[in-house]
Amino acid sequence: MTDIRNDNDTNGKDIFNIDRNNIDNDNQNEFNSLFLTREELLGRDLAAGLDDEENLRFYLSVCRKYPEEFLRKTYSQVKQIPEKKIKKSRGALFNYLIQKHDKNNNRS
Repeated sequence: MTDIRNDNDTNGKDIFNIDRNNIDNDNQNEFNSLFLTREELLGRDLAAGLDDEENLRFYLSVCRKYPEEFLRKTYSQVKQIPEKKIKKSRGALFNYLIQKHDKNNNRS
């Protein structure tokens, strides 16, 4: 009888050695996502949609400060602009439009 662990199809790898840490981490991430606030979910969606996950804190902060409708409208405007017309990044443009909104509202 041959040992399955030494079968040539596995290239010498032990197919029975499961990394329990990765499974536990995946379950923990799924569990934690059940308790995110609406603002946190929106912030993560904005960061991912604008391909700017490294600035997640920025998106979370604007989600606490501004109404969801305004943020979604601004996001939609940014996404409609062709990539070749954007100087830095979609995230930078999103930030600029929010700052521009603040300046316009503070002048009144």
